[in-house]
Amino acid sequence: MEEKLKKSGSITFPEGCDNAPRKRMLIDLYKAAAACEEDYIIANATETVKWQIIGQTSLSSREEVFKKIKTCQIQMIHLTNVITHGPTAAVNGTFEMADGRTRAFADVFRFTSAGKKGVIKEIASYHIN
Repeated sequence: MEEKLKKSGSITFPEGCDNAPRKRMLIDLYKAAAACEEDYIIANATETVKWQIIGQTSLSSREEVFKKIKTCQIQMIHLTNVITHGPTAAVNGTFEMADGRTRAFADVFRFTSAGKKGVIKEIASYHIN
């Protein structure tokens, strides 16, 4: 069965997936990444956020994270699942890159708290070309 998708700029996500504050924040985070909107990323991650792209690299600050995002040249993001529970979340889907390649991904997030004001402190990413 095909899920209905919502389209918002450079991102699609399952309908009803944006009904919780933490899920909406994650959807907006991917949208900001695709648009290289540094302010949104800064507002939603700790200064010392850790991002491990498994098998590739490990970053340890918002500045390093944003620098990496700017090099990705993402044209479109298709989110398949956005799952949240307490201080953790997981998102998977695909990126369509500027050069026409598609990359599958799964990201696991850890927040500073389970509350809706918690910000991202760790990300583990799994990418498949």
